[in-house]
Amino acid sequence: GVCDAAGACVECNTDAQCTGAAETCVNNACEAPVIVCEYDENFEGLDQTSGTALGTATGGAGFLVFGNEFQPDGTPIQGYGPFSAPNGTPGFCSIALGQGGGPQGDQVLVIYSDYNNGANQEAGNLVEANTFQERTIVAADVGKTLTFSFDAKRGDINDPTLPRCDSTSAEYTPNPPCNSTALAFIKTLAPPSFDQTNFVTIDTTNLPTAWGRFEISLDIIPELEGQILQFGFAATATNFEPSGVFYDNLSFGPDGCSGDGGGGPGIELRPLPDIYTTGNAINYSAFRAGGPGVGEIPSDADVLEDLGLLQTAGYNLLRLFGADPVSEKILRLAEANFPDMRFQQGLFLEGLAGPAAAACDSVINDSQVATAIRLANTYSNVVTVSVGNETSFFAGFMPLNCLEGYITETRNNVTQPVTADDDYTFYANLFGRSPDGVLRLIDFVSIHTYPFLNYQQWDWQQLGVPAGPLRAEAMMNASLVKAQDNYRAVYDYRYRNASGVTVTVGQSLPIVIGETGWKWRQTTPTQEIEVYAALPVNARWYNDLLQTWEGSAGGPVTIFPFEAFDEAWKATDDGWGFWDELRMPNYMLCGTPAGSACNDPVYEGAGYFFP
Repeated sequence: GVCDAAGACVECNTDAQCTGAAETCVNNACEAPVIVCEYDENFEGLDQTSGTALGTATGGAGFLVFGNEFQPDGTPIQGYGPFSAPNGTPGFCSIALGQGGGPQGDQVLVIYSDYNNGANQEAGNLVEANTFQERTIVAADVGKTLTFSFDAKRGDINDPTLPRCDSTSAEYTPNPPCNSTALAFIKTLAPPSFDQTNFVTIDTTNLPTAWGRFEISLDIIPELEGQILQFGFAATATNFEPSGVFYDNLSFGPDGCSGDGGGGPGIELRPLPDIYTTGNAINYSAFRAGGPGVGEIPSDADVLEDLGLLQTAGYNLLRLFGADPVSEKILRLAEANFPDMRFQQGLFLEGLAGPAAAACDSVINDSQVATAIRLANTYSNVVTVSVGNETSFFAGFMPLNCLEGYITETRNNVTQPVTADDDYTFYANLFGRSPDGVLRLIDFVSIHTYPFLNYQQWDWQQLGVPAGPLRAEAMMNASLVKAQDNYRAVYDYRYRNASGVTVTVGQSLPIVIGETGWKWRQTTPTQEIEVYAALPVNARWYNDLLQTWEGSAGGPVTIFPFEAFDEAWKATDDGWGFWDELRMPNYMLCGTPAGSACNDPVYEGAGYFFP
């Protein structure tokens, strides 16, 4: 209902049309006021050789340090400090060089225990070294959520499989070796006794060696006014065991504040290749028998047959799922026989749990990443790379810092644009598993949306429309609206980008629909919609609706339908193919060189609900 001078739909013309808190209308869009973070530091402007660079001296980073000593059983001995933070000594903290990625720059912060406290280290006591910022909570803070965010990765800290060097581990004895501990924190202290009233932490002991983004928050309630607020890092060690962890791009302030701490200048986005707007995309898996679980390797003849059918039907942008010998065979045969075909190379990531999740330890995942990198650098027909597939659905969730590490490792070693295929619910942050760190690392977003599978979330029955062709049409139109609503939830999701600016996904990144589809036959009898509408005509209708939406103003750049060929090995998750498992064309392909003639009218015989 709001139009600009040219008659195009816009969000607003006046401030009064903006409903968000303190929003104003800027260039026909409602914009929230920019909240500047109270503390921002990327360590690039500090003198790396200065012993006071991290302390409170003029021009320094403003850190204080405080040490605590504990007996091996955790009994406190004493504390010492606070002091201005040192730089380049064996105690507390230093500026480190050569450890950053693109967003981290040349200089980063490294936090470790106090090894100047030799008497307690040698005695087997625990030496906790705190490096932090400090201020008093004032009335203006009350009601706010204060957030501490930062980049971090594993440094020189000892083996995470060892017993921890703290009193919470029954395995620990005063004799080394043991695993030093590390954490980030926000704490509050109540004067005059300085009793601790809040201690919010993230355990950073077992981080991966790739950079990830982390944050913790504290709600400021009236009772906290006048208390001391601290935020920073701690490292605990004994017997001079290593305890180093790297940190960078620190930000602290009201939730959603803007500053450099979101990752400095961020990555330079790689544009999508032209084929994403000019080509015809589809998901392709070459398996015909038992699938990857039994080690199936389709023959060259089978792959060549598939690629020939896809070319005949006009498909020239294929999404592959795994980085394995089957993908390499497809790329090799396509390069030699179908030189105009292009590929989005995927890589499979298994879920991680327990110690493997803490250390991002997976031989399978490491192999998939390495293979995807090699394939992308070997075959010129690989034009994009996707890291993982629906990792947010894994029974053993992929920890986000691990996923971000795999993305970073992949992107740092290829030249193609990189994404991470996942369900729209992840990229819209509908279940509290924030995509923000991933969004800051990828070049485009690839989402999955299946109205057919989520039929209970929209009015597929359309009982308000008379039974017959009109009800079928109403159902199919409603299915597109559901897909568009899912897409819009991602498009409108607001996050803080790598430059620290709050933007929407749609403003900042191209959005591709990596998977969507409609079953042409019933394979899951318990799903009511399949009883009535898992039919070839309905599948064709849904795909036609997608084609009218693809590439439209504000719509997805590209849509990859799921999928080229049926896969019987998937059992109840089969029936999505444009060809059946014997490579016979389905009605989806009617009217194309690969299919037969269409009905007249095209959608005659479409299924619909009838009670």
